[in-house]
Amino acid sequence: MSASVENWVNGTWPAGTLVAGGYDADGKMTARRITESDAAYVSADAWSALNEAVTQLDAYGCGTGRTFWIFETAVFSVVFRKDGVWAGVFAARELSEAAKAAINTRLNEFAGAA
Repeated sequence: MSASVENWVNGTWPAGTLVAGGYDADGKMTARRITESDAAYVSADAWSALNEAVTQLDAYGCGTGRTFWIFETAVFSVVFRKDGVWAGVFAARELSEAAKAAINTRLNEFAGAA
């Protein structure tokens, strides 16, 4: 049985993680704001647009199940699974190596849970 986006999002996150979320195979969005900063707000419409973009990138074979989108103040790390589920994390661009490793470990765990 695959891990759900909801269970994954509700796990423990290192300092510097802003938002975690994704879509399940049925098109249900789950997102959680990890920090209370206003900069960490991602609207439902934005998640919907991200879902369209992530789905298209995966459909056209862009990336190898993993992509990183770099913005001015944040990085969006996304992992796609073969079961049609994806999850991503917005994190501050300036993170400790330990925080980067923790986020990467969480993404790898999610990817391997298909």
